[in-house]
Amino acid sequence: MAKGQNSSSAVVWLIIVLSLTAAGIFFLWPVYKDLRGRRQELQRTRDELAAKREQQIILNRKVRNLQRSPEAVESAARERFGYARPDEEVWYYDDPQKKDRKK
Repeated sequence: MAKGQNSSSAVVWLIIVLSLTAAGIFFLWPVYKDLRGRRQELQRTRDELAAKREQQIILNRKVRNLQRSPEAVESAARERFGYARPDEEVWYYDDPQKKDRKK
């Protein structure tokens, strides 16, 4: 009899352990999925931050160059606004590559 009781109590314990495991998985799975999603979002945010920092470094260099170099200011004015000296002519042309991209 003792042997039969041991095997039946072992089965009961096994059922209890499996039930608790299933309940734990059932209740913790949504939390795990949320955590995984938040980690992915955090990684995307970190990647975006790294890209913004790189962009900031480039822009700071350009600003520093414009503050220190009159030639850089002149070059920027010529490129961006089409400025020219009084004795110069500015010629504008259409970029064929830009036309191809629009089609």
